[in-house]
Amino acid sequence: MPQINRTFDHEDMSEGRTASTPRPWIKRTALWIAGCAILFGLIWMFIPSPNTTAEPRVTIIDSRLHVFSAKVAEDSTTIYFGNQLEGQARDKLRQLGAPVETLSRGVYGKPGGRTFFVKYDFPLPNDPGAHLDAELVDEHGTVFPLRCGAGGQDGSPRKYWNLWTLESLPPNSENCVLRLKLQTEETPVGEITFDKL
Repeated sequence: MPQINRTFDHEDMSEGRTASTPRPWIKRTALWIAGCAILFGLIWMFIPSPNTTAEPRVTIIDSRLHVFSAKVAEDSTTIYFGNQLEGQARDKLRQLGAPVETLSRGVYGKPGGRTFFVKYDFPLPNDPGAHLDAELVDEHGTVFPLRCGAGGQDGSPRKYWNLWTLESLPPNSENCVLRLKLQTEETPVGEITFDKL
């Protein structure tokens, strides 16, 4: 049986496809590009920022305290009012051109200083402004004042987050401890050790 070679021209389009109908490969290519952009955004989100240090060590003194995360950042840092991971993901996707709304955020700290961010669970007094206080103590017992820059609740009734800023780095910044304590008591409820600031 002889083979029939057939070429399509504009008249053949009338059989079901018009000149304005997108070809299937265009849709596949667009989906592939969108998928790669989302994947790249998620990978980029988990690349550690160059201004963050190693993971700290948490010591629980009061068994009612549970620390979900603790980090220290150099200079100024961006804190999202809500879920930090979601805020970072939305920002990265927005930078890649995805039509997503970003979370409200604030920038804290200043050049030469440090910002400490802690997310924790503790039965604080039933007061809208209640939060744990923090102080930075070096290995010689020198206490450096911290300023509470922001804080709030994150999800469940006892899940809080706070950030404290240190205006300038102490001369000996190795083996510093961030002490968490109630505003009305001097006894710490927990300590977070940073090998180096």
